Amino acid sequence: IDDDGQDDGVEEDWREAMFSLLSSLPSSAPRAGEAMMSAGLLNILVEILSLRTSKAERNHWKVLQFLDNFVYAVREAFQSLANAKGLDLIADLTAYTVSNSYERAMTGEGMPERYKTQMTDYQIPFYQQLTLRWLFKFLNHSMTQNGTTLHRQLRNLIDSPSLLEALRQVLSHAPVYGSNVWSGAVNILSNF
Repeated sequence: IDDDGQDDGVEEDWREAMFSLLSSLPSSAPRAGEAMMSAGLLNILVEILSLRTSKAERNHWKVLQFLDNFVYAVREAFQSLANAKGLDLIADLTAYTVSNSYERAMTGEGMPERYKTQMTDYQIPFYQQLTLRWLFKFLNHSMTQNGTTLHRQLRNLIDSPSLLEALRQVLSHAPVYGSNVWSGAVNILSNF
């Protein structure tokens, strides 16, 4: 993957249009979600979550937003995501994003002071903050939407040492991660 750090507007527009199209398909036609699963869409999205490039970092939150909506709308999507090792990658992405964003904030690569407002009360980089918000939102929704049939998989996910350490770090450094990410971490622990 070409990762020169440059923002190519045409490529970004294409990715935005692709995610918009993917998001609208499950609700636009009967069985579209099942067809998307059988076409291997979840495997492709899980692979995107495994990438650690700046372009992938700008799009992780879009994948998570799609997964959050898709898992809610399509009956077997959560099990397919688990079968594709998506839950393991979600734990890994959470641990990586928490530690990397903290390091970047401490070296001055986070949210610039001139952009701070009541809404931007975090120090970590913008796209990593979006990714963490959607990671925690996805985890919270998964715990409340999926019943006892998937409880074991969710328990294994939440009990993973990397995810627990990431949650501990977010809770310990609330001003760095901001109120939105911090409250997402608190919700995960209180819902579990």
